[in-house]
Amino acid sequence: MNLFKAIGLRSDPFSTSPNVDLFYPATEHRQCLEGLELAIRMKRGLSVIKGGIGVGKTTISRKLIQNFKNESDDFTFHLILDPKFESEIILLKHIIELFGINESADSVQDCRNIIENYLLRVGLEQGKTLVLIVDEGQNLHGDMLDVFRTLLNFETDEFKLLQLIIFGQPEMSRIIKDYPNFEDRIIFNFDLGPISLEDTKGMIHHRIQVTSGEKKNWFTDESIIKIHKNTQGYPRKITQLCHQALLIMMSESKESISEEMVSKAISGKVDTSGLLKQKKKNYNEIAVNKLLDVLQEDGDNNSKENLGSDDDWIGGAVEDQKMPEKAEILPSVKKTQQLNEIRESEKPEFPNGSKPLKFEKEILLTSEKKDLISEFLTDPGKYHKHIKKRFLNILPFDKVLIGVHVDHKNIYTVIIQERKGIKYLIGYDIFHFDDVNFDIENDFSIIIEHIKSTFKNLYDGLLDFEDANLTALKSLKAKDSLAIVLNHPEIISQIVEIPKEGEKDKNQILNWTLSKSIKFPIEEAFYTYKKQKEQAYFISLAKAEKLNKYGKELSDQNFTVKKWYPVAQSILNAFIWNYYERLNKTTLIIHIGYNDGFILGYEKLKLKIVKPLFLGFSGLTSSLHDNESFNNLEEKNLDSFQIPKSFFSSFDEGMKRSKYDDVFRPIFENWAQEITMNINSIRTEMNFTETTKVLLSGQTNYIKYMDKFVESISGIESNYMNPVRNLKLNPGLDLELINIRFPLLSASIGSALGIENTPNLLPQNFKKIEIFRWLNRGGLALLATTIILCLGLTGQKKLSTNSLITKLDPMVVQKQSMAYVEEKHKTLSKNTESAENQIKKLSYDTDYSSRILTVNRILSFYTPKEIKISLIKFQKGWDKKAYKKIGRDLVPIVQKQDEHLNVVRLKGSVNSNPALLDGHFENFIAMLEETNLFKSIDVIDQSSKESLGPENLQFDLKCVL
Repeated sequence: MNLFKAIGLRSDPFSTSPNVDLFYPATEHRQCLEGLELAIRMKRGLSVIKGGIGVGKTTISRKLIQNFKNESDDFTFHLILDPKFESEIILLKHIIELFGINESADSVQDCRNIIENYLLRVGLEQGKTLVLIVDEGQNLHGDMLDVFRTLLNFETDEFKLLQLIIFGQPEMSRIIKDYPNFEDRIIFNFDLGPISLEDTKGMIHHRIQVTSGEKKNWFTDESIIKIHKNTQGYPRKITQLCHQALLIMMSESKESISEEMVSKAISGKVDTSGLLKQKKKNYNEIAVNKLLDVLQEDGDNNSKENLGSDDDWIGGAVEDQKMPEKAEILPSVKKTQQLNEIRESEKPEFPNGSKPLKFEKEILLTSEKKDLISEFLTDPGKYHKHIKKRFLNILPFDKVLIGVHVDHKNIYTVIIQERKGIKYLIGYDIFHFDDVNFDIENDFSIIIEHIKSTFKNLYDGLLDFEDANLTALKSLKAKDSLAIVLNHPEIISQIVEIPKEGEKDKNQILNWTLSKSIKFPIEEAFYTYKKQKEQAYFISLAKAEKLNKYGKELSDQNFTVKKWYPVAQSILNAFIWNYYERLNKTTLIIHIGYNDGFILGYEKLKLKIVKPLFLGFSGLTSSLHDNESFNNLEEKNLDSFQIPKSFFSSFDEGMKRSKYDDVFRPIFENWAQEITMNINSIRTEMNFTETTKVLLSGQTNYIKYMDKFVESISGIESNYMNPVRNLKLNPGLDLELINIRFPLLSASIGSALGIENTPNLLPQNFKKIEIFRWLNRGGLALLATTIILCLGLTGQKKLSTNSLITKLDPMVVQKQSMAYVEEKHKTLSKNTESAENQIKKLSYDTDYSSRILTVNRILSFYTPKEIKISLIKFQKGWDKKAYKKIGRDLVPIVQKQDEHLNVVRLKGSVNSNPALLDGHFENFIAMLEETNLFKSIDVIDQSSKESLGPENLQFDLKCVL
């Protein structure tokens, strides 16, 4: 039924189906479409489009087909929706059937020949462009990429016969990277992302205008900003939320959609009962009127004509009504159905593939507050075999680091000191400030002032044990040992894999890969990296301008920074230090900050995955602010933050419903979908076993039962991360830590551990300070060492001078008596040189013979059937025909050229379809070049003799070994 006719709409403007009539050319979508259309018209071959769930891939594919609708005589499109093929022969047979080819075969080669002949017929004889679109490309087996690569080899001298477009989710990149020959053929590679705020506004107004025929500004600017913030710019989420907001506007009989209505839609408080009642009322009026018409009619009461068609009754408008087909429902049955409908509406929606969570009695016990002091290692604070001590650790410098993690309006600070090779947690501070208009880009000075406050709090707290904490107190007072971590979208971590053969071009590969994942030019980026196992590089990257700006502001306030990490790097440091027993096992770390989060995947001493999570703690607080249910982030207000009771299929009496359950339910549904989707993606790249675990970090610890929530949706054992389990505690600190939420300190502790060989983003001004400091220390040490050495050498020289003089005379006599040995040595040297020259010559001959044998083998096994070789000649230099004038006659002679080169002369012919002759010959040349046996390959002669026909091409090649 079309509820929207009442407000002047022909249909639902926010349908999630891929309706091309509602397509809006957002910047990302327009660029993608233009690139695809250009690639098709130029017949370039392979295009790959990657994007997350709900970014509009399917809609773009349908819009692309529609753009060529009026050119069906020149362009033919075919679509594969779910490419799960078990073998090459099944895929090839499916393509033959899809193309409508009236032939079949049972072997791979015969199927290829059928497809090639069809492509030649369509592309050359009919002059058409054939386009094959593959959707859900992430479901392709890697072997199938090689099949498509083979089909892309069908080409003429000027263009590809098949235009292939693959749409898939981002994890498809991993599959493609395993097939470099396929990846090299991609001519249009586009990453489709969420749309901007401006495009969100344009899309909403466009859809309403298309379905209404006129402009209607129902959505206020504030409501659109709210929609974009909540959906992160994902088109599917935008349409779903707008649909709900439109229903609210209709049910409340409003003329526009406010920010408050959008908040109701986000929280799931959409009351559409009024709409349904009104619609049912209309149906009753229709039925009564119809019945009166029937009774007033003369003639047969059973006549279909008199009763009207079925379409006139059920669900239609007044002019298009249907006859009821079911008997009247009894009142008692109606009541039961209504109760069931209410229960169904109260159930949360789960993402595809997930199940309701089970909440048993023992789960409640594990989620209660625990004494995490008992989780400490038996002998904490020590280095383990996977973390090496610095050589400079023997010096009495830099034993204290103050880790500061800034996450929006939250500042987490810790002090870690190393004493005799043991790491001590000296103190900590958790600081939150409220500032409605705070913006880190413009208000970093506010952050600095609050950091000063945390330093003062720590300083005052350590004064009670002044003698024991003297070094830490000095560092706090001097502000000279800062290790800082900022939650900032332009300070990130990445994993880049570089094959061994690409090591020499490492910097170019890193620049190119990183430029695809950042929203500013790579020239404006500053990054450092650490090489891991198996050619994987862990990158810390930041926008240089921002990094230097923040660094200067800290320097102006007399802070000295020694470490500067992205959040992911700090969390990884904390994990490696505290969980060394898990470094060879598969572990996922889910960190959720105030505005965003990420997942780290660690396995076999290597970080393999860094995936962003588009969710944050702010989603919960914003939903409460929107519902006027929340004031600030004080501890007492956070006690009610828990996974809603409705997510658990069974529960103990001890689990109580939270006052925020109704508000949080849609938020956690989105969280479940986001986390499940990412973990399922990671399963294809990592080895999940029974020992696999999930560790939760950051503000997840504010959410009661979050560990069991993640465990249930993922099927993996989940626990909160304890970043202090391998740290020795300062006296008295263990009592303070009893009620602390440890995961909040993960990033600050990870930065203050001072682990070496980690990618450090230290700004240039602090690098200079650090270099100057070490030069100063080194200069003083060198001066002291020089003085001591000089005094020692002076005394030693005085003692040894006389001893040396007494030993010189016998040595002179001995030297004269050894003259004959020197002569004999010269003779042996000459003989050795002669032997080496002979060995070099023999080695050269052996190598030359080996190359001759290799060339013969390659030509025997790899020469295509279309190539016939009539002469293979190995020779020194090249024989060139020339003429010499003797008297009045020109006499033919043979001139030797390049006599210092070893040359292979290849003569032969190509026999094939005239349209493919040049292609086969060029492929043969390319095959010879790929063997790397020849320094150069020159075509001396290439011609077609008329007597042999157009299917024959003769050639003469000069190949230099």
